[in-house]
Amino acid sequence: MVIYQKNRAKKLPRSVRVMMQHRFNLPGGYVGMLRCVECERMENGEKVRVLNIFSPVRARGHHLSIRTIDDLRKFPEMVLFRGQINGDGSVELTDRRSPVWEK
Repeated sequence: MVIYQKNRAKKLPRSVRVMMQHRFNLPGGYVGMLRCVECERMENGEKVRVLNIFSPVRARGHHLSIRTIDDLRKFPEMVLFRGQINGDGSVELTDRRSPVWEK
């Protein structure tokens, strides 16, 4: 059940930025420019914050303006990472970026 979903795109929470830098070995500058749209939901009786992380630079390159979760639903290919922040503060993320193949 979604409690709310019309939040505006904003900077990533610090815990998410740190986790992404360590787990995915991403540079701080790249992680710092990413944005997320959040929505809250109940999962197993616990409130979790669901994150959809995207690059505003990439969106602009495709002439898109991502401001709400509805915008991301129209263009799911813009979501680079998806995950959640659990009630205890732990972060779970999955990498949804397309693989880059060497020639």
